[in-house]
Amino acid sequence: KRLLQIKHAIKLMEATMSADNNYIIRKDAIRLKFLMITEEEWKLDLTNMLTIFDEEEENIVDIDEELEIIITANGGKFKLSQPQNTDNLVEKVKENLYKALDHYWDTPLDCSLIAMLLDPRCKSMKKLNSWERDKAIDLLREKYDLLSIRNESITNL
Repeated sequence: KRLLQIKHAIKLMEATMSADNNYIIRKDAIRLKFLMITEEEWKLDLTNMLTIFDEEEENIVDIDEELEIIITANGGKFKLSQPQNTDNLVEKVKENLYKALDHYWDTPLDCSLIAMLLDPRCKSMKKLNSWERDKAIDLLREKYDLLSIRNESITNL
């Protein structure tokens, strides 16, 4: 469920990172594309299968008792002086994901939309809603018109 909610953002981030001038960010975009679920995998609807894991993650009641059982089973080799705090763990993970997205996704939205429109891999723009698609096309027209006006003024000099 959560993966479906951020699918669009990840795909847009991948396109943005691919268009970045920084080599390291473009390299990260390639890694992200490699790790990302493919369109065929989305069509297989693996999210139903992953839902089981998501539900189990949310239903963990007492992780300290489970950890104690594991430690006992291993002959007490693991010694923790204090139990680990798992309160708000999901929120902390979300916050770190947001920080990572913010770090790599500092390109203005307008530039991202134009980059997606010009990228042959994203040209159909199926990942965008109609408002974003129209905005990208309008932005590209504005940039083209501005460039045409500049070129005309240069040739008229």
